[in-house]
Amino acid sequence: MSKKTVHKTIREAAEALLSQVSYVDVYGRNVGLTYKIILNKLHEVFPNGSLNWPAYRTSLRSLQMVAYALNGSDMKMPVRRRSSKVLARDFARALLVKRDKDGNGLSYVSIARQVKRKFPDYAYLSAEQLGGLALYLSKQFKLPPRL
Repeated sequence: MSKKTVHKTIREAAEALLSQVSYVDVYGRNVGLTYKIILNKLHEVFPNGSLNWPAYRTSLRSLQMVAYALNGSDMKMPVRRRSSKVLARDFARALLVKRDKDGNGLSYVSIARQVKRKFPDYAYLSAEQLGGLALYLSKQFKLPPRL
């Protein structure tokens, strides 16, 4: 949710956050923000609840109901992962396939940094773990060479 956009209701803000794309995975699917991140952002913007319902804070269940309603509409919604561990690994896989401006693959150190920056509560991915992910992906995709 950008700082320039001001939402009048919690529902408007929730709809905007639910439709926001966090990243694109290796299969080309748009992956959205987790419910936990969305709830934290909503509680930052609306700490005391909405104007019509003071002290009302959005729960996980009500956020899922808004997502359910949006999925039933014509709006194209991003895929939402349940686990932050799965999200972090998917993001690392997407970075393993990504190429830099010279056509080379990103280094394991930069991939680990980007994953840690995007998912601070996730445990650190080591070079050995990234190498294992790269080996797994090399059976499905043509990976760029790494320097």
